[in-house]
Amino acid sequence: MVKNIIILSLLLLSLCTAANASLSDAESAVRTLAESKKKYMDIGVSFRHIETGKGFVIENSKSYPLASAYKLPLMLCVLKKCESGDMSLKDMIEIRNADRCIGSGELQYAPAGKKYSLSHLIYEMMSSSDNTAADAVFNRLKRNETMDFLKACGILHTNVYIANRPSWLLSLGEYSDFKGMSSYEIASKWMKMSSRDRFYAIDKVNSENSSLTIAQFQSIEDASESSGTYAGDVVIAEALDNTGTPSDFTGMLSSLWKGTVLDKTMREKALYYLASCKYNSRIPGRLPKGTRVWHKTGTICGCVNDAGIIEFSSSSHGAIAVFVRNISDGRQKEAADAIAEISKIIYEACR
Repeated sequence: MVKNIIILSLLLLSLCTAANASLSDAESAVRTLAESKKKYMDIGVSFRHIETGKGFVIENSKSYPLASAYKLPLMLCVLKKCESGDMSLKDMIEIRNADRCIGSGELQYAPAGKKYSLSHLIYEMMSSSDNTAADAVFNRLKRNETMDFLKACGILHTNVYIANRPSWLLSLGEYSDFKGMSSYEIASKWMKMSSRDRFYAIDKVNSENSSLTIAQFQSIEDASESSGTYAGDVVIAEALDNTGTPSDFTGMLSSLWKGTVLDKTMREKALYYLASCKYNSRIPGRLPKGTRVWHKTGTICGCVNDAGIIEFSSSSHGAIAVFVRNISDGRQKEAADAIAEISKIIYEACR
């Protein structure tokens, strides 16, 4: 009997040692890949095996523009409010002009007065990354409500404070204090502003453009594309965006999976929305067909992101966040491919 116990213990020790070595090899491979891309982009990675807590981080100390990845913590915040009864997924929300934003999604073209359930808006902002749906949700929260939620969850290095529409309008210089300024000048001024001054600017740019139609909005964007430069677009996009670290995202995803951030009902809703993501060339891109992945992408000029949960087996899951910034012109697909390859390396190490 004792002999059998010793043999079993040695076997388990051997398996744990092999798993640790495999993960160490994966970290080394991911680090090598990230280093090989240094000339063209900065890659930040966080991986956490949810059941064991083991993992690694690369370039995590930097703050990364989130692009539409910010919609993940926004979703969690709203679902927490639904859990407490302050909101309901059945709430009907009217799309206002102040919610309309160009870019991803079709709700920007919704007829005046059109109402959608909160559940539908969350689904659209998570599946097709609909900017108007996200703003309609964001604008129903109190200022700093998402930030307060994140802090309560121990997520301390993610800053979600601005919706899509004001961020885009400010970056285009459609704000009286930014008129005639270049992208570099706007970015520089914004980075020096206090939180109070930024919130004032957000309110004012919304007020000054309250009657701007979606067609006019798109026309302004089209004109800027012909007059701006890629480098300038990257600088302004990164400056006027929500920010965070890869580790913050693996932390919130791990907590979501474990059921410590939302109750069972809202946890299942969150996973349903994350599973609906239609953009699957990044984390899921090079994984075996049928692999279950719950994730949210994000893309702006010079930035390509993805954060989510990968299922290795029914009892083994990993939270992964790969944020890429400072991408050289023409290398957006290369950045997306790097996310896919990093995910594949990790998947093969954890199978």
